[in-house]
Amino acid sequence: MPIRKDYFSISPLNDNPLTSSAANQVSGGFSFKESNPIVKFSLPAVEKLLEVNSLVLSGQFLFKQSDTNQGFRNPNFGNIIKNNGADMTLETTVNYSNHGGVHNAIDKVVIQTKKTNTELVNIQNYGAYASLREAYTNNAEGYLWGNVSCRSLANGQHAHQINRRMNIIADTAEQALGTANNKQVGVPFSISLDIDMLNSQNIHLGQAFTNGLLLTLHLSPDSAFIHQRFRDIDITGQTNADIRETMYVLRNLKLEGRYVVPTPQELKAYNANLPLNSQLNLLNDLHADLDNNSYTPQLNAVKGFCNTYLDKDQVNNVKYQQNNFRLPVGFQNVEHKKDNLRFPFTYPLKAIPNWNISNPNGTALNPSNIVHKENTIGDVEMRKHFERALMNGGESMISSANLLRTKENLNQDYKDRTTDGTAAANGVGSNMFPELLGLGVDYTYGLGNTMAYMNRDYSNTVASGINTSNAVLPVDRRDKTELVNTFVKYNANLNLNSLVKTM
Repeated sequence: MPIRKDYFSISPLNDNPLTSSAANQVSGGFSFKESNPIVKFSLPAVEKLLEVNSLVLSGQFLFKQSDTNQGFRNPNFGNIIKNNGADMTLETTVNYSNHGGVHNAIDKVVIQTKKTNTELVNIQNYGAYASLREAYTNNAEGYLWGNVSCRSLANGQHAHQINRRMNIIADTAEQALGTANNKQVGVPFSISLDIDMLNSQNIHLGQAFTNGLLLTLHLSPDSAFIHQRFRDIDITGQTNADIRETMYVLRNLKLEGRYVVPTPQELKAYNANLPLNSQLNLLNDLHADLDNNSYTPQLNAVKGFCNTYLDKDQVNNVKYQQNNFRLPVGFQNVEHKKDNLRFPFTYPLKAIPNWNISNPNGTALNPSNIVHKENTIGDVEMRKHFERALMNGGESMISSANLLRTKENLNQDYKDRTTDGTAAANGVGSNMFPELLGLGVDYTYGLGNTMAYMNRDYSNTVASGINTSNAVLPVDRRDKTELVNTFVKYNANLNLNSLVKTM
């Protein structure tokens, strides 16, 4: 057993705690728009172990207006209860990711050793990956207030009722807080970073090993984190629905955890080889209804590929939720390949039925006229393979990725304010029911297997309705190309003595 465990709380190296004396104005903290979009933490070179399972990033989260620096307060509670957009208030329309919460405020994570300043970890598109992992780990009850997952302020399928209330800070006069810069202003959060190096064994910070670490967080743009309640809303007639001047702020950030003081025997037996369950993020796009993506990842022990799809205008656009991962519009089938041969499946994975199939009477299938639109695409096989690839082939869990989510999302996809007279003054196409799907392939087979991709090619061919103008498909999606985020899951090893990472 270790001699003891020492608690620590580290403030950012570049914290700039500015304050404002103006009434109801919020200042200080970290933000992408007005402050420093990079947060740096320094872990010292001590002859101790960093207890990775206790390490958390904590702080307070709030929204404010960048043009006035005022937080949201004293809202019209009557409008907050409503679900339509006819009399939208700012507090009602500003929302954030259902499943990632504050994780989505982080775009990139970099960990360096102080010994050589070498990058040991560089995780791109962190928020999307962490959001998917949380969604496939938690079910509806897992996101209830008070559960561990809610410490990220994510609300799961309850977000359409709760997100709008999370935006409101306590009124300074009613709550006797004095000023908006009181340290109590803001919603507390505490998250464990979903990083391979921090999900392994305890890390030695001594001079013979890492000699201390630098942890750098790159924040996401406001337009990638914040989204409006409806994709289509009459902003001209409803000025409160325009959220382009809204920004998020992370205040009082701390990196908290414990050092483990080992015994001499434990120190002598410490294994300098750190096993890593890593992921590599690759980007591509789909332009046509039959499109192919190809990569040469140069990795020796690949566990799987997870491909997620976003419409081309879904990124950095407050009109859409960036964490709404849907299958390619009009999806029909996918072929996973290794070295241009179908593998591990020797056949296309088909969605049957799909939107390109006729009814038994010969008429075209039209989902817009079907109540249960989730039954118009047979995607159960793709769902299962994607889940296995994302969760390393582990046991299936009762997660937030279910048919109820698909039903709600498809219903919103087919909403069109220009053709629905009753919705002309309202918002249509709610962003509050994001999908959690993708196309994946798992090589672990539940047995921990891996596949060599050193100088070998992975590709997938997708048949869909992308960019076809097919009138059967949702009007908001059928003319667009799509962006592909591919997460390559692989095994790696980091030697803390030589600081060499083998992949």
